[in-house]
Amino acid sequence: MKLSSGYHYIPVSDLYRSAEWYAVHLGFQIVFEDPLYLELRNESGIRMMLIPNEDGIHCHMSYANGPQAVHVHGFIVPDPEAAYRQLEERGIQVGSMSRYQGLSFGFHDPDGNRIELWGDYPKALTAGDHAGARNREVRIQRLETPDQAEGWRAAFAKHGLVRSDDYYDDCLRENRNGTRMTLLAMVDGELAGCAHVKYISGYPYFRDHGIPEINDLNVFPEYRRKGIANQLLDQFESRVSATHKRIGIGVGLYRDYGQAQRIYCRRGYIPDGNGAAYHGQAVEPGSTIRVDDDLVLYFTKELSR
Repeated sequence: MKLSSGYHYIPVSDLYRSAEWYAVHLGFQIVFEDPLYLELRNESGIRMMLIPNEDGIHCHMSYANGPQAVHVHGFIVPDPEAAYRQLEERGIQVGSMSRYQGLSFGFHDPDGNRIELWGDYPKALTAGDHAGARNREVRIQRLETPDQAEGWRAAFAKHGLVRSDDYYDDCLRENRNGTRMTLLAMVDGELAGCAHVKYISGYPYFRDHGIPEINDLNVFPEYRRKGIANQLLDQFESRVSATHKRIGIGVGLYRDYGQAQRIYCRRGYIPDGNGAAYHGQAVEPGSTIRVDDDLVLYFTKELSR
């Protein structure tokens, strides 16, 4: 099956106001008017369907760990830096320029729909490329320099993982003062995933018993099922075992965390015996708790030196 460029459905609150915005800023023109939608096209033949929306809904998507600031509509441009300057001069609030797998940046239309412009987009992988990718060497590095922190920041932004700017600076500082260990998994010079050990956990039981906590383990979707999460865990367990007898980790309780739950159980992690916690505090019988990323069951593992 051979596919060509299709079309984008974009919900908007005012069809003609949005059509004018897309004409001025992205070069789309109205080619068909229907009571239910407006069809726009640009000179490259890309089709866009503006559909009426009165409920404040905009395009978004979710990774496995929940809704993230992901750009849904992506377009290729020959010169992303020139496009960036042009939109900025027109008063469009554009995000920072990312250099992850080529130059790219994002912005929003008047209804909050996320748009991303790319330059030098990576070529599509063939089946042979995918086989090779599974066998590529993974290098684990400790976070030590501002350049590493900046590369990590850009990769997270590219994948829609939202952290404050202070977060990266704080992590670098804590790695230097010994209260945190951040490990970066690199594949062919690109960040594939990362995680941390917090030697002073925010979870009271771990903190009171001196149990370091593995925290915020992320592997980007294109690198999953290649053993990277297990390699990060191997490194943490090996390094922490030099100074501690146990290590801990928290995992969410709804279905999106199912694969992580299975990984930790196979590796010998067992519940710490304190039941579920919400925002680090024990969930009391009879209480009503929202099932989200902050509802966690904590596990520990005995380490051998």
